Amino acid sequence: MGNKLPKTESPQARAAFEAYLRQDWQHRSLRRLAKELGKCVSLLKRWSAAHNWAERAAEHDRNNPVIKAFWEEHRRRVIAEYEARRAAVRARMRELYWERRRAKEGLR
Repeated sequence: MGNKLPKTESPQARAAFEAYLRQDWQHRSLRRLAKELGKCVSLLKRWSAAHNWAERAAEHDRNNPVIKAFWEEHRRRVIAEYEARRAAVRARMRELYWERRRAKEGLR
């Protein structure tokens, strides 16, 4: 997986972490993992805290090309939506400006 094995992480904890990484990255859950592995949630929480699972999973995700592509596409989509809204607001502001100007000059 590319993650360094912390010196104190047991093979069982490491196997649980690897199962955690295999979960869908958008819906990772210690509760779901506990059900999957037949382990107690509190045990997985202790392992997770002791061995920095959240940080290690985030690092794993940052290096995953599929996840990078997802966020890049999401970023492009958000920017395009923002630009479209901004253009619509500018167009409406121009319309209002000219309506008011014509009304002021009595050109209606």
